Amino acid sequence: MRWAVAFAVWSVALAEPAAAQSVTGAEITKTGIYVGKVTGIRPAPGSPLGYTSQIDYTFTEDGRSVLRCKGVRFGFEYKLEGSPKGAIVTLRKVTVFPSPGLRNPVTGVGSDHSEHVDQVAIGGIDLKGYSFDEAWEAIPGRWVQQVWLGELKLAEVAFDVSGSCREIS
Repeated sequence: MRWAVAFAVWSVALAEPAAAQSVTGAEITKTGIYVGKVTGIRPAPGSPLGYTSQIDYTFTEDGRSVLRCKGVRFGFEYKLEGSPKGAIVTLRKVTVFPSPGLRNPVTGVGSDHSEHVDQVAIGGIDLKGYSFDEAWEAIPGRWVQQVWLGELKLAEVAFDVSGSCREIS
């Protein structure tokens, strides 16, 4: 009999819905060039280098023009809107490269975009960025950075990458 009562209580607990999470949008708070310190690395098979960096950052320049130099970091900061505040949601972060895309000279693998998933808190501030870790990544053209929740695009910013730098070979 105790087993039946325990099973009934357990069944009711499973039937109760979890608190619904509702993401209503993303407010872009900053765009431009940033500097930062890498605090961690995570595997990201959908990126040109195979990883993504966690970073403590500070924006140093506003705007959407980016000089094509190795080491440059650019992107946007956004606040994820919705409820309940603090609830964690899974977002997809995408960078669309200018045509014809990037080709990693070490692996030979090419792609027209980079993407990875990230866990972000509703109400929190987050960064969607890209850094030219290798000179071959810094191709000129229109770079588009996006944040998605499933098939819903929450935010998008286009950057014009141009010019040259002595570090580019």
